[in-house]
Amino acid sequence: MHLTLLYKLMQAVKLSGRRPLVLNASFPDVTHQILSKIGLAPDCGIGNVHNVIQPIRRSVADILRVPLESVTVYVYMVHFLSHYVPRFGDTGGGPYLMKIHVDGRDMSGDVNPNEIFVSLPKRWRRTGSVGGQILTAASAASIIRAVAIDSEELLHAPGPLGLPGGYPVRVGENGPQVVLPDGVSMEKGIAVNEEGNRVDGIEKVLDDGTAIFTEKEMAIMKEMLGYDVKQMKIEESEKMAKELGHRFKEFASQFRKA
Repeated sequence: MHLTLLYKLMQAVKLSGRRPLVLNASFPDVTHQILSKIGLAPDCGIGNVHNVIQPIRRSVADILRVPLESVTVYVYMVHFLSHYVPRFGDTGGGPYLMKIHVDGRDMSGDVNPNEIFVSLPKRWRRTGSVGGQILTAASAASIIRAVAIDSEELLHAPGPLGLPGGYPVRVGENGPQVVLPDGVSMEKGIAVNEEGNRVDGIEKVLDDGTAIFTEKEMAIMKEMLGYDVKQMKIEESEKMAKELGHRFKEFASQFRKA
């Protein structure tokens, strides 16, 4: 029910008459885009794209034989890829954008992205399960710190300013601002993330916040869970979440030992 709870939270924030910065950990790649349509998007998400940045930097430093401190990466990537790449060493067909700078010089053409990605589940493998959640906690801490000290620090975050997917951002006391290095426009960054969200099952988000699901992913849900819907309106999200939770419990019960 993360969308329902987030929706109610942002309604409360609006009614309070205050304007705090709001960070959210619940699927910000899509929930922020949905809520942005009705003027209720949190300011920034945490985790997801942020979680793969340090392994990517380490891999680049290793490949180019340069100090880690010299490497800056700018990555535009959705939730699906941030989980898939560190586990399987490739993008699974998902789209992304990445710029690589060494000491401020664009070195993107000097490194094969596949060579970077293939090393992530091997040499730079992330911790999984509960222990791996420290990555998301660290993401939140880095953004909170940047706001608190107004550092304008370069970080990465999902769903900044209600946008779909993840982006490099500079964060200060006024929140995040998307960073666009040479060769990357805002339109291009948004487009690659909207396409990436289709791999996560979201075909598009309508102007009223209604999420339209992809046929391929919903066909899997129908086959495995008997759950078949084409779209989700914000006000229907709680009811749908409860039904989906019930379907998952039924599915799991098939595998319990008698």
